[in-house]
Amino acid sequence: MGLILVMGLSGVGKTTVISGLSGKLDGSWLSYNFGEAMEELGRSSGRVLENESVMSLEKELHASLQVETARYLAGLSLANNLIIDTHGMIETSMGLMPGFTAELLNILSPERIVLIEAPSEQIIYRRVSDSRKRRTDVTAEVVDKLQSVSRQFAVTYSCLSGALLNIIENKPSQHAQCSDELYELITCGTFYCQ
Repeated sequence: MGLILVMGLSGVGKTTVISGLSGKLDGSWLSYNFGEAMEELGRSSGRVLENESVMSLEKELHASLQVETARYLAGLSLANNLIIDTHGMIETSMGLMPGFTAELLNILSPERIVLIEAPSEQIIYRRVSDSRKRRTDVTAEVVDKLQSVSRQFAVTYSCLSGALLNIIENKPSQHAQCSDELYELITCGTFYCQ
């Protein structure tokens, strides 16, 4: 079975685009958010407390939980096709970290990486509107820089894993079209899709 990484900045619309695939893909496809899977595994093992985020863990514990999550998801991909929803990078107070190391990519062995991008104004609107985070300090300049870095990470992940890389744009009010484009990429099955 296959494993596809769908990545992009927070607020780009990844989850909305992926949810637009429901009903189009057969039952052999599952979708998981990598960060949420990490938190679930961390909580079930007692390493992440109920009110704690995996982002607050010490670096070594965070890294070991990433490996455990990658192994869990790779195991699921043996019997199912898997779409992994991920930011692909981690924004910390100290700087940006890659969301995937060479070890994690080797474990997951993605066949395709799809980077979803969106206009900076759209990302800012979603980030400011997100009741869970309420980020008001985001500017178009910052979002543009983060999208550039996200693209660089996606290229690096493709080089490290040998996965095909596609970049699609989630234009305002066009989630359905973006979902259709993602569907075509996922179901194409060849290197040369028409």
